[in-house]
Amino acid sequence: MYSRVNHFSVYYAQLIGILLLTTAISCRKKACDEIAPTIQITTPTTGEVFYYQNTIPIEALITDDQRLESVTVEVTDAQNNRYLASQAFNTNDNRFELNHTIVHNDLYLSSGNYYVRITANDGENEQVAFREIQLIEAPRRIERIFTVSSQGSLTTIDTLHNESIMPCIDFNSAYRFGGVESRTRQLAVTGASPASLMVLDIPFFLNIPAPFPTSNDLITAFHHDQREHQFFWGMQSGDIWTTSTNGTQLFYASPVNSTLSIITSSPSHIIAISGSPSESTIHVLRRNSGIEETSLLVDWEIKGAVYLTGESGRILLLGNQNGAAHFAWLNLTTSAINEVFNFYESSAVQSAYSCENNDFIVIHDAGIARYYNLLDNYTLSTSVHPNKVVYDDLENEVWAITPQALYRMDGAGQLTLQTIPATNLVDAWIQYNK
Repeated sequence: MYSRVNHFSVYYAQLIGILLLTTAISCRKKACDEIAPTIQITTPTTGEVFYYQNTIPIEALITDDQRLESVTVEVTDAQNNRYLASQAFNTNDNRFELNHTIVHNDLYLSSGNYYVRITANDGENEQVAFREIQLIEAPRRIERIFTVSSQGSLTTIDTLHNESIMPCIDFNSAYRFGGVESRTRQLAVTGASPASLMVLDIPFFLNIPAPFPTSNDLITAFHHDQREHQFFWGMQSGDIWTTSTNGTQLFYASPVNSTLSIITSSPSHIIAISGSPSESTIHVLRRNSGIEETSLLVDWEIKGAVYLTGESGRILLLGNQNGAAHFAWLNLTTSAINEVFNFYESSAVQSAYSCENNDFIVIHDAGIARYYNLLDNYTLSTSVHPNKVVYDDLENEVWAITPQALYRMDGAGQLTLQTIPATNLVDAWIQYNK
Protein backbone atom coordinates (compact mmCIF):
# COMPACT_ATOMS: atom_id res chain seq x y z
CA MET A 1 0.00 0.00 0.00
CA TYR A 2 2.84 2.37 0.87
CA SER A 3 4.66 1.66 -2.43
CA ARG A 4 1.55 2.45 -4.45
CA VAL A 5 1.09 5.82 -2.78
CA ASN A 6 4.77 6.61 -3.25
CA HIS A 7 4.58 5.64 -6.93
CA PHE A 8 1.54 7.91 -7.42
CA SER A 9 3.34 10.78 -5.69
CA VAL A 10 6.29 10.45 -8.05
CA TYR A 11 3.99 10.36 -11.08
CA TYR A 12 2.05 13.39 -9.84
CA ALA A 13 5.27 15.34 -9.28
CA GLN A 14 6.45 14.52 -12.80
CA LEU A 15 3.12 15.69 -14.25
CA ILE A 16 3.27 18.97 -12.39
CA GLY A 17 6.80 19.46 -13.64
CA ILE A 18 5.76 18.96 -17.24
CA LEU A 19 2.86 21.41 -16.86
CA LEU A 20 5.11 24.01 -15.28
CA LEU A 21 7.69 23.59 -18.03
CA THR A 22 5.02 23.90 -20.75
CA THR A 23 3.58 27.00 -19.09
CA ALA A 24 7.02 28.54 -18.81
CA ILE A 25 7.77 27.90 -22.47
CA SER A 26 4.34 29.30 -23.46
CA CYS A 27 4.87 32.38 -21.32
CA ARG A 28 8.32 32.97 -22.81
CA LYS A 29 6.88 32.68 -26.34
CA LYS A 30 4.02 35.03 -25.52
CA ALA A 31 6.40 37.52 -23.97
CA CYS A 32 8.51 37.42 -27.11
CA ASP A 33 5.39 37.94 -29.28
CA GLU A 34 3.87 40.88 -27.48
CA ILE A 35 5.08 43.32 -30.14
CA ALA A 36 2.48 43.85 -32.86
CA PRO A 37 3.40 44.40 -36.51
CA THR A 38 3.92 47.93 -37.80
CA ILE A 39 2.15 49.33 -40.87
CA GLN A 40 3.34 52.33 -42.86
CA ILE A 41 0.90 53.36 -45.61
CA THR A 42 2.42 55.24 -48.54
CA THR A 43 -0.51 55.45 -50.92
CA PRO A 44 -3.24 56.51 -51.26
CA THR A 45 -2.75 59.91 -49.70
CA THR A 46 -5.14 61.12 -47.03
CA GLY A 47 -8.37 62.45 -48.54
CA GLU A 48 -7.51 61.36 -52.08
CA VAL A 49 -10.57 61.29 -54.36
CA PHE A 50 -11.53 58.32 -56.53
CA TYR A 51 -14.39 58.26 -59.01
CA TYR A 52 -16.42 55.32 -60.22
CA GLN A 53 -14.23 52.97 -62.31
CA ASN A 54 -11.04 54.50 -60.90
CA THR A 55 -8.31 52.20 -59.61
CA ILE A 56 -7.23 52.76 -56.01
CA PRO A 57 -3.45 52.11 -55.67
CA ILE A 58 -2.44 50.82 -52.24
CA GLU A 59 1.18 50.70 -51.16
CA ALA A 60 2.40 50.00 -47.65
CA LEU A 61 5.32 48.51 -45.75
CA ILE A 62 4.38 45.97 -43.07
CA THR A 63 7.06 44.64 -40.70
CA ASP A 64 7.26 42.53 -37.56
CA ASP A 65 10.03 41.86 -35.05
CA GLN A 66 9.80 38.11 -35.77
CA ARG A 67 7.57 37.12 -38.65
CA LEU A 68 4.22 37.95 -40.26
CA GLU A 69 1.45 35.46 -40.94
CA SER A 70 -1.14 37.45 -42.92
CA VAL A 71 -1.97 40.86 -44.34
CA THR A 72 -5.48 41.88 -45.39
CA VAL A 73 -6.44 44.99 -47.34
CA GLU A 74 -10.00 46.24 -47.76
CA VAL A 75 -12.16 49.36 -48.09
CA THR A 76 -14.61 50.13 -45.29
CA ASP A 77 -16.79 52.93 -43.98
CA ALA A 78 -16.58 54.44 -40.50
CA GLN A 79 -18.65 51.54 -39.11
CA ASN A 80 -16.22 48.98 -40.63
CA ASN A 81 -18.75 47.80 -43.22
CA ARG A 82 -16.77 46.33 -46.11
CA TYR A 83 -17.09 47.52 -49.73
CA LEU A 84 -15.48 46.68 -53.05
CA ALA A 85 -13.08 43.71 -53.25
CA SER A 86 -10.86 42.75 -50.31
CA GLN A 87 -7.64 40.75 -50.57
CA ALA A 88 -5.70 38.60 -48.08
CA PHE A 89 -2.00 37.75 -48.37
CA ASN A 90 -0.11 35.01 -46.50
CA THR A 91 3.57 35.45 -45.66
CA ASN A 92 6.25 33.90 -43.44
CA ASP A 93 8.69 36.81 -43.66
CA ASN A 94 9.10 39.63 -41.17
CA ARG A 95 8.76 42.21 -43.92
CA PHE A 96 5.98 42.53 -46.49
CA GLU A 97 5.80 45.23 -49.16
CA LEU A 98 2.14 45.63 -50.11
CA ASN A 99 1.53 46.76 -53.68
CA HIS A 100 -2.11 46.21 -54.55
CA THR A 101 -5.01 47.88 -56.38
CA ILE A 102 -8.75 47.92 -55.74
CA VAL A 103 -11.15 49.07 -58.45
CA HIS A 104 -14.08 51.30 -57.52
CA ASN A 105 -16.65 49.30 -59.49
CA ASP A 106 -19.68 49.46 -57.20
CA LEU A 107 -22.38 51.12 -59.30
CA TYR A 108 -24.54 51.79 -56.24
CA LEU A 109 -21.95 52.93 -53.71
CA SER A 110 -22.87 56.37 -52.38
CA SER A 111 -20.39 59.23 -52.41
CA GLY A 112 -18.65 59.81 -49.11
CA ASN A 113 -15.64 59.24 -46.90
CA TYR A 114 -14.27 55.70 -46.79
CA TYR A 115 -11.12 54.05 -45.47
CA VAL A 116 -8.42 51.82 -46.88
CA ARG A 117 -7.99 49.38 -44.00
CA ILE A 118 -4.87 47.21 -43.70
CA THR A 119 -4.78 44.46 -41.08
CA ALA A 120 -1.51 42.66 -40.23
CA ASN A 121 -1.31 39.55 -38.04
CA ASP A 122 1.79 37.79 -36.70
CA GLY A 123 -0.04 34.83 -35.18
CA GLU A 124 -0.29 36.39 -31.71
CA ASN A 125 -0.90 40.08 -32.31
CA GLU A 126 -2.89 42.12 -34.78
CA GLN A 127 -2.34 45.65 -36.00
CA VAL A 128 -4.75 47.75 -38.05
CA ALA A 129 -4.01 50.94 -39.99
CA PHE A 130 -6.40 53.23 -41.88
CA ARG A 131 -6.07 55.77 -44.65
CA GLU A 132 -9.12 57.96 -45.28
CA ILE A 133 -10.17 58.45 -48.92
CA GLN A 134 -13.18 59.88 -50.72
CA LEU A 135 -15.20 57.78 -53.17
CA ILE A 136 -17.52 59.42 -55.71
CA GLU A 137 -20.57 57.46 -56.79
CA ALA A 138 -21.25 56.46 -60.38
CA PRO A 139 -23.13 59.17 -62.27
CA ARG A 140 -26.76 58.33 -62.87
CA ARG A 141 -27.89 58.47 -66.48
CA ILE A 142 -30.72 57.39 -68.75
CA GLU A 143 -29.97 54.23 -70.68
CA ARG A 144 -33.19 53.84 -72.61
CA ILE A 145 -36.70 55.18 -73.12
CA PHE A 146 -39.34 52.55 -73.81
CA THR A 147 -42.63 53.39 -75.50
CA VAL A 148 -45.68 51.14 -75.19
CA SER A 149 -48.42 50.98 -77.83
CA SER A 150 -51.45 48.73 -77.69
CA GLN A 151 -54.19 47.85 -80.15
CA GLY A 152 -56.53 44.91 -80.00
CA SER A 153 -54.80 41.90 -78.44
CA LEU A 154 -51.24 43.04 -79.21
CA THR A 155 -48.90 45.28 -77.23
CA THR A 156 -45.70 46.53 -78.85
CA ILE A 157 -42.83 47.71 -76.68
CA ASP A 158 -40.36 49.86 -78.60
CA THR A 159 -37.35 52.00 -77.78
CA LEU A 160 -36.77 55.67 -78.51
CA HIS A 161 -33.65 56.67 -80.44
CA ASN A 162 -33.45 60.45 -80.85
CA GLU A 163 -36.77 61.14 -82.59
CA SER A 164 -37.38 57.64 -83.96
CA ILE A 165 -39.21 54.74 -82.35
CA MET A 166 -37.48 51.42 -83.01
CA PRO A 167 -39.16 47.99 -82.60
CA CYS A 168 -38.13 45.98 -79.56
CA ILE A 169 -40.51 43.27 -78.29
CA ASP A 170 -44.16 42.20 -78.60
CA PHE A 171 -46.58 41.10 -75.91
CA ASN A 172 -49.60 39.07 -76.98
CA SER A 173 -52.24 40.81 -74.91
CA ALA A 174 -53.92 44.19 -74.69
CA TYR A 175 -51.83 46.37 -72.37
CA ARG A 176 -52.77 47.03 -68.76
CA PHE A 177 -49.67 48.03 -66.79
CA GLY A 178 -45.90 47.68 -66.73
CA GLY A 179 -42.55 49.23 -66.04
CA VAL A 180 -38.77 48.87 -65.87
CA GLU A 181 -36.87 48.35 -62.61
CA SER A 182 -33.41 49.76 -63.24
CA ARG A 183 -31.76 48.29 -60.13
CA THR A 184 -32.82 44.68 -60.71
CA ARG A 185 -32.74 45.00 -64.52
CA GLN A 186 -36.29 43.68 -64.89
CA LEU A 187 -38.95 44.64 -67.41
CA ALA A 188 -42.47 43.62 -66.39
CA VAL A 189 -45.68 43.97 -68.40
CA THR A 190 -49.22 42.77 -67.76
CA GLY A 191 -52.16 42.45 -70.13
CA ALA A 192 -55.93 42.52 -70.03
CA SER A 193 -56.07 38.74 -70.22
CA PRO A 194 -56.63 37.13 -66.81
CA ALA A 195 -53.41 37.08 -64.82
CA SER A 196 -51.18 37.66 -67.85
CA LEU A 197 -47.63 38.67 -66.93
CA MET A 198 -44.35 38.77 -68.83
CA VAL A 199 -41.06 39.49 -67.02
CA LEU A 200 -37.84 39.93 -69.01
CA ASP A 201 -34.28 40.63 -68.05
CA ILE A 202 -32.41 43.64 -69.45
CA PRO A 203 -30.52 43.96 -71.74
CA PHE A 204 -30.99 40.49 -73.25
CA PHE A 205 -34.81 40.40 -72.95
CA LEU A 206 -34.81 36.77 -71.91
CA ASN A 207 -37.91 35.51 -70.17
CA ILE A 208 -37.73 35.31 -66.37
CA PRO A 209 -40.20 32.73 -65.03
CA ALA A 210 -42.44 34.76 -62.72
CA PRO A 211 -46.05 34.04 -63.72
CA PHE A 212 -49.19 34.38 -61.65
CA PRO A 213 -50.75 31.09 -60.66
CA THR A 214 -53.51 30.01 -63.03
CA SER A 215 -56.41 32.33 -62.33
CA ASN A 216 -59.29 34.19 -63.92
CA ASP A 217 -58.52 37.27 -61.84
CA LEU A 218 -57.97 40.53 -63.73
CA ILE A 219 -55.21 43.05 -63.02
CA THR A 220 -56.79 46.42 -62.24
CA ALA A 221 -54.09 48.43 -60.41
CA PHE A 222 -50.32 48.85 -60.52
CA HIS A 223 -47.52 50.38 -58.49
CA HIS A 224 -43.78 50.43 -59.16
CA ASP A 225 -42.08 50.72 -55.78
CA GLN A 226 -38.72 52.20 -56.75
CA ARG A 227 -37.45 52.35 -53.17
CA GLU A 228 -37.78 48.60 -52.66
CA HIS A 229 -37.32 47.67 -56.35
CA GLN A 230 -40.49 45.69 -56.86
CA PHE A 231 -43.80 45.81 -58.72
CA PHE A 232 -47.24 45.54 -57.10
CA TRP A 233 -50.28 44.28 -59.00
CA GLY A 234 -53.80 44.93 -57.67
CA MET A 235 -56.53 42.55 -58.75
CA GLN A 236 -60.24 42.63 -59.46
CA SER A 237 -60.70 40.32 -56.47
CA GLY A 238 -58.90 42.75 -54.15
CA ASP A 239 -55.78 40.57 -53.88
CA ILE A 240 -52.31 42.09 -54.30
CA TRP A 241 -49.34 40.32 -55.88
CA THR A 242 -45.76 41.48 -56.03
CA THR A 243 -42.96 40.79 -58.53
CA SER A 244 -39.29 41.14 -57.63
CA THR A 245 -36.08 39.17 -58.00
CA ASN A 246 -37.79 36.54 -55.82
CA GLY A 247 -40.43 35.95 -58.48
CA THR A 248 -44.15 36.70 -58.25
CA GLN A 249 -45.80 36.12 -54.89
CA LEU A 250 -49.13 36.79 -53.20
CA PHE A 251 -48.73 39.78 -50.88
CA TYR A 252 -52.31 40.27 -49.66
CA ALA A 253 -55.35 38.00 -49.94
CA SER A 254 -58.48 40.11 -49.73
CA PRO A 255 -61.26 38.68 -47.55
CA VAL A 256 -63.90 40.31 -49.79
CA ASN A 257 -64.18 41.06 -53.51
CA SER A 258 -63.14 44.67 -53.92
CA THR A 259 -61.74 45.78 -57.28
CA LEU A 260 -58.53 47.72 -56.64
CA SER A 261 -57.87 50.87 -58.66
CA ILE A 262 -54.84 52.43 -56.92
CA ILE A 263 -51.78 51.13 -55.06
CA THR A 264 -49.03 53.22 -53.52
CA SER A 265 -46.45 52.77 -50.78
CA SER A 266 -44.58 54.41 -47.94
CA PRO A 267 -41.50 53.02 -46.17
CA SER A 268 -43.78 51.26 -43.67
CA HIS A 269 -47.07 50.63 -45.49
CA ILE A 270 -48.77 49.61 -48.71
CA ILE A 271 -51.96 51.53 -49.43
CA ALA A 272 -54.57 50.02 -51.74
CA ILE A 273 -57.77 51.78 -52.81
CA SER A 274 -61.00 50.52 -54.30
CA GLY A 275 -64.27 52.29 -54.92
CA SER A 276 -66.68 54.05 -57.24
CA PRO A 277 -67.35 57.64 -58.41
CA SER A 278 -69.23 58.30 -55.16
CA GLU A 279 -67.00 56.64 -52.54
CA SER A 280 -63.67 54.93 -51.97
CA THR A 281 -62.33 52.34 -49.54
CA ILE A 282 -58.75 52.69 -48.32
CA HIS A 283 -56.87 49.56 -47.23
CA VAL A 284 -53.75 50.20 -45.14
CA LEU A 285 -51.41 47.19 -45.09
CA ARG A 286 -48.15 46.58 -43.27
CA ARG A 287 -45.31 46.47 -45.75
CA ASN A 288 -43.38 43.74 -43.94
CA SER A 289 -46.28 41.29 -43.63
CA GLY A 290 -49.21 42.27 -45.85
CA ILE A 291 -51.48 42.33 -42.79
CA GLU A 292 -54.31 44.87 -43.06
CA GLU A 293 -54.12 47.43 -40.25
CA THR A 294 -57.25 49.35 -41.09
CA SER A 295 -59.94 49.89 -43.72
CA LEU A 296 -61.48 53.32 -44.20
CA LEU A 297 -64.47 54.51 -46.25
CA VAL A 298 -64.63 58.07 -47.65
CA ASP A 299 -67.53 59.68 -49.52
CA TRP A 300 -65.54 60.80 -52.56
CA GLU A 301 -63.66 59.14 -55.42
CA ILE A 302 -59.90 58.79 -54.96
CA LYS A 303 -58.00 58.99 -58.25
CA GLY A 304 -54.43 59.07 -56.97
CA ALA A 305 -52.26 58.73 -53.87
CA VAL A 306 -48.67 59.95 -53.43
CA TYR A 307 -46.03 59.52 -50.76
CA LEU A 308 -43.93 62.65 -50.17
CA THR A 309 -40.56 62.30 -48.45
CA GLY A 310 -41.23 65.19 -46.08
CA GLU A 311 -44.33 63.44 -44.73
CA SER A 312 -43.19 60.00 -43.58
CA GLY A 313 -46.35 59.40 -41.56
CA ARG A 314 -48.89 60.57 -44.14
CA ILE A 315 -50.11 59.80 -47.64
CA LEU A 316 -51.69 62.48 -49.82
CA LEU A 317 -54.97 61.36 -51.37
CA LEU A 318 -56.25 63.13 -54.50
CA GLY A 319 -59.61 62.74 -56.19
CA ASN A 320 -62.97 64.28 -56.90
CA GLN A 321 -66.10 65.19 -55.01
CA ASN A 322 -69.14 66.60 -56.78
CA GLY A 323 -67.12 67.01 -59.99
CA ALA A 324 -64.33 69.09 -58.41
CA ALA A 325 -60.85 68.26 -57.16
CA HIS A 326 -60.58 67.09 -53.56
CA PHE A 327 -57.32 66.61 -51.59
CA ALA A 328 -56.85 64.99 -48.16
CA TRP A 329 -54.09 63.58 -45.95
CA LEU A 330 -54.25 60.03 -44.64
CA ASN A 331 -52.47 59.74 -41.30
CA LEU A 332 -50.86 56.28 -41.23
CA THR A 333 -50.51 56.32 -37.44
CA THR A 334 -53.98 57.39 -36.37
CA SER A 335 -55.91 56.44 -39.59
CA ALA A 336 -57.42 59.93 -39.54
CA ILE A 337 -58.42 61.69 -42.77
CA ASN A 338 -57.53 65.40 -42.71
CA GLU A 339 -58.93 67.60 -45.45
CA VAL A 340 -56.53 69.89 -47.33
CA PHE A 341 -57.52 73.55 -47.39
CA ASN A 342 -54.51 74.86 -49.29
CA PHE A 343 -55.17 76.51 -52.62
CA TYR A 344 -55.12 74.00 -55.49
CA GLU A 345 -56.53 73.55 -58.99
CA SER A 346 -60.27 72.91 -58.75
CA SER A 347 -60.87 71.03 -62.01
CA ALA A 348 -61.36 67.29 -61.73
CA VAL A 349 -58.39 65.02 -61.05
CA GLN A 350 -57.52 62.21 -63.45
CA SER A 351 -54.30 60.85 -61.91
CA ALA A 352 -51.32 61.82 -59.72
CA TYR A 353 -47.57 61.12 -59.74
CA SER A 354 -44.75 61.65 -57.24
CA CYS A 355 -41.84 63.93 -58.18
CA GLU A 356 -38.56 64.69 -56.47
CA ASN A 357 -38.44 66.00 -52.91
CA ASN A 358 -41.94 67.08 -51.84
CA ASP A 359 -43.35 67.90 -55.27
CA PHE A 360 -45.96 65.98 -57.21
CA ILE A 361 -47.76 66.20 -60.54
CA VAL A 362 -51.50 65.93 -61.11
CA ILE A 363 -53.32 65.56 -64.40
CA HIS A 364 -56.44 67.70 -64.05
CA ASP A 365 -59.15 68.13 -66.64
CA ALA A 366 -57.66 71.60 -67.16
CA GLY A 367 -54.12 70.34 -67.83
CA ILE A 368 -50.90 69.36 -66.07
CA ALA A 369 -50.34 70.84 -62.60
CA ARG A 370 -47.12 70.61 -60.65
CA TYR A 371 -47.45 71.18 -56.91
CA TYR A 372 -44.39 72.38 -55.01
CA ASN A 373 -43.12 71.73 -51.48
CA LEU A 374 -46.15 70.10 -49.88
CA LEU A 375 -48.74 72.29 -51.63
CA ASP A 376 -47.00 75.62 -51.03
CA ASN A 377 -47.93 76.62 -54.59
CA TYR A 378 -48.52 75.14 -58.02
CA THR A 379 -48.33 75.84 -61.74
CA LEU A 380 -50.81 74.74 -64.40
CA SER A 381 -50.00 73.99 -68.04
CA THR A 382 -52.83 73.68 -70.55
CA SER A 383 -50.79 73.10 -73.72
CA VAL A 384 -51.00 69.28 -73.58
CA HIS A 385 -53.78 67.10 -72.19
CA PRO A 386 -52.14 63.70 -71.66
CA ASN A 387 -53.60 60.40 -70.53
CA LYS A 388 -50.52 59.81 -68.39
CA VAL A 389 -47.20 61.42 -67.46
CA VAL A 390 -43.85 59.92 -66.48
CA TYR A 391 -41.53 62.05 -64.37
CA ASP A 392 -37.77 61.95 -64.96
CA ASP A 393 -36.14 63.03 -61.69
CA LEU A 394 -32.66 62.97 -63.24
CA GLU A 395 -33.33 65.71 -65.78
CA ASN A 396 -36.35 67.18 -63.99
CA GLU A 397 -38.49 66.60 -67.07
CA VAL A 398 -42.00 65.34 -67.72
CA TRP A 399 -42.87 62.86 -70.46
CA ALA A 400 -46.52 63.38 -71.38
CA ILE A 401 -48.33 60.56 -73.18
CA THR A 402 -51.22 60.88 -75.62
CA PRO A 403 -52.36 58.24 -78.14
CA GLN A 404 -50.82 60.28 -80.98
CA ALA A 405 -47.52 61.50 -79.51
CA LEU A 406 -44.96 61.42 -76.72
CA TYR A 407 -44.04 64.89 -75.45
CA ARG A 408 -40.82 65.64 -73.57
CA MET A 409 -41.49 68.72 -71.43
CA ASP A 410 -39.81 70.76 -68.73
CA GLY A 411 -40.38 69.85 -65.09
CA ALA A 412 -43.58 71.87 -64.83
CA GLY A 413 -45.02 70.68 -68.12
CA GLN A 414 -44.99 74.28 -69.34
CA LEU A 415 -42.54 74.01 -72.23
CA THR A 416 -42.46 71.25 -74.85
CA LEU A 417 -38.87 70.25 -75.60
CA GLN A 418 -39.52 67.41 -78.03
CA THR A 419 -42.49 65.81 -79.78
CA ILE A 420 -42.32 62.21 -80.99
CA PRO A 421 -45.26 61.10 -83.16
CA ALA A 422 -46.74 57.72 -82.22
CA THR A 423 -49.73 55.49 -82.86
CA ASN A 424 -51.93 54.04 -80.12
CA LEU A 425 -49.41 55.10 -77.46
CA VAL A 426 -50.44 54.13 -73.93
CA ASP A 427 -47.31 54.34 -71.77
CA ALA A 428 -43.57 55.11 -71.54
CA TRP A 429 -40.87 53.78 -69.21
CA ILE A 430 -37.46 55.21 -68.37
CA GLN A 431 -34.54 52.84 -67.76
CA TYR A 432 -31.60 54.29 -65.82
CA ASN A 433 -28.18 52.74 -65.38
CA LYS A 434 -28.95 52.32 -61.65
